[in-house]
Amino acid sequence: MRRMRPNARRSEVTPVGRRLPLVLLLVAAGVVLVGAVVGLTYSALSSTSSNPSSNLSAAGAFCNRSSAVWLTGMEHGVVSTVGGGIFTTVTGAPTADNVTFRNGAYSLRIADAAAGSTINALRTFTASSVVVARFAVRLSALPGVNSNLVYVDSGTDLVFGYDTATQKFTLTAGAVTQQSASTVSASTWYVIDLRYDLRNNPNLGDWRINGIAQGQVSRTAAATTANGFGLGATANPSIFTANFDDIFVANQLTAYPVGDGKVVPLLLDGVGTHNTPGNFRNDDGTAINATSWQRLDEVPMNSIADYVRQQTNGGGSYLEFSLANTSETCIREISAVLAYHSANTAANNGKASVFDGTTESIMFSGDMSVTTIQYASVLATPATAPWSQAAVNALLTRVGYSTDTNPNPYWDAIMLEVAAA
Repeated sequence: MRRMRPNARRSEVTPVGRRLPLVLLLVAAGVVLVGAVVGLTYSALSSTSSNPSSNLSAAGAFCNRSSAVWLTGMEHGVVSTVGGGIFTTVTGAPTADNVTFRNGAYSLRIADAAAGSTINALRTFTASSVVVARFAVRLSALPGVNSNLVYVDSGTDLVFGYDTATQKFTLTAGAVTQQSASTVSASTWYVIDLRYDLRNNPNLGDWRINGIAQGQVSRTAAATTANGFGLGATANPSIFTANFDDIFVANQLTAYPVGDGKVVPLLLDGVGTHNTPGNFRNDDGTAINATSWQRLDEVPMNSIADYVRQQTNGGGSYLEFSLANTSETCIREISAVLAYHSANTAANNGKASVFDGTTESIMFSGDMSVTTIQYASVLATPATAPWSQAAVNALLTRVGYSTDTNPNPYWDAIMLEVAAA
């Protein structure tokens, strides 16, 4: 059952190079032209660029992989902890919002309406002495009380928040707080870069807002680690309504700042070359056919109404599906998200993977014996780093490989989320 086919939207900054007889510095109509002595070239940078602070870097740097540990644009349209593929823990009732978003077709909405409640969504990962994050945030209205909005989960969290007296964003590490240089406007998207460096004493927190560096925070404490990134309040009172989009989290010191970018979806759009498709059926019992991919392209990924299933054992049997092409040319990382369930709760097995040529990234492999929808995800590995548009457009997904189909394993939906600059 197909519901929605979100389309990625694109915004780019195009560098301009031209030889000049002289070194120039020209500022006119919001365009800055900077001349360099070596090579006598200049570059153009529009005042409307989404990330002015990083556009003068070499273009290749934007596309390098950054050892991401998690990314999402919420394009799957689901807030869930089952299976661990989307969030690790959820408190209160965050929602997937398909009305207010920055890129793609969804964002995460948190409406914390009472001082006695705490609403957040946390994704954990392997503990690291450095956590770098990029996200976009939009406050529907300016909060009436000081509010915590985002946190890096550690023994002492690095907390991004809002101060109502000054109407500014804040960053706090322990007892030290820095305020943003500028005030905040409601109904406006802000791109935030964070880095929590816990390698030494003191621990250091760095941040940028729309590419502009803000005051560093530090706390006197021994070297330690952090293992999670959370959206929403960690303490009361926090009363706010906010949307979060284009989330990218890494564990690499040099990943900071991630800079402006987007996370957009890629859905299945066709069939590839199956291996023993007679071992499989569509959810209604019909044979696998040219439209079977439409049984795995639901958005939001929360329905078990249609699927494909394996009904005969075959460890080498699989169904192969193609994905829509991307228009993005600067691709940093890719997350593959799977939804699955089973005919009943007796033990069985199955697998789902993404392939870049012969390079396999496994979304899930193992016991699928649950009757309610479950989620799994993986950060896909390119055969040759960094990702190229051609490689992404050639990606294939496969499901199957079951050696125990009693009960039948079901594959409900697959989506890729593409982090692009």
